[in-house]
Amino acid sequence: MRQHAGSQKLAVLFSGMGETASTITIANRLASAGYDVLRLYPKIQFFDFDLLDTKEKWDSGELRTFVRGGALALATRYEDMHRLVERFKQMYGYSTVGVMGISLGGITAHYLSGSHPEMFQSTVGIITGGKLCEILLVSEEPRIKEISNKVFEKFTVTHDEARDILCEELQEIDPLRVADRIPAKQALLVSNIADQTIPYRFTKMLWRAAGRPAWKLMALKLPFARGHESSGFALFFPVPLFQKWGCFYLPVWPQNADSLVLRHFESTLK
Repeated sequence: MRQHAGSQKLAVLFSGMGETASTITIANRLASAGYDVLRLYPKIQFFDFDLLDTKEKWDSGELRTFVRGGALALATRYEDMHRLVERFKQMYGYSTVGVMGISLGGITAHYLSGSHPEMFQSTVGIITGGKLCEILLVSEEPRIKEISNKVFEKFTVTHDEARDILCEELQEIDPLRVADRIPAKQALLVSNIADQTIPYRFTKMLWRAAGRPAWKLMALKLPFARGHESSGFALFFPVPLFQKWGCFYLPVWPQNADSLVLRHFESTLK
């Protein structure tokens, strides 16, 4: 979305894994406020399902090779995203760029912002976190559960062995590795304590690694909701929030996602 006369401010939005709807209302709100908006979809299949079906049992060495292929796929996607944003900045001469991501998009946003702090002047992560290897092991997201179940069916490794391999092979592409390069005053995290896709504790890891930036929390669990469903409702309808401030949680007036992102960008993109 581009202003008729162009804008000096670019907002880059990353949606979640395999979906495109979560950033639409945020994009419209930012465009109405005068931002140029670039929406990118980090849709990606980390691992090759067909490869898993080639034989019945795999050993730990083959698991490591398999995971390394997934890490390379995500690293390549990160670089694609970086080059695309860099190209837009060169083409239109933006003076400031803010990046926001939801779920996997938030992981991507923090990795890119930490890897290229000179490019991004504001960073927002919504229902996201760090420690990618452990997220993959415990997440209730259906596609992640499917690959996890298939891995343990095919590979003759224990849960601890799988965790060690995942963490060793994915550490280079984890936002925790670069989050300390993001200025804390330019960052915002938003999470739901009840989320099952990226549990709250992983947001806390990212918050600490990023120097304890502003962090707003929700506590909403809808009956029969799975994964991000409760969080999605809470983000797009105003609900009470709490501001993480050191060891304290301060009440915040109800807001929804587009308001949170716009307010943060307005305060950091000058």
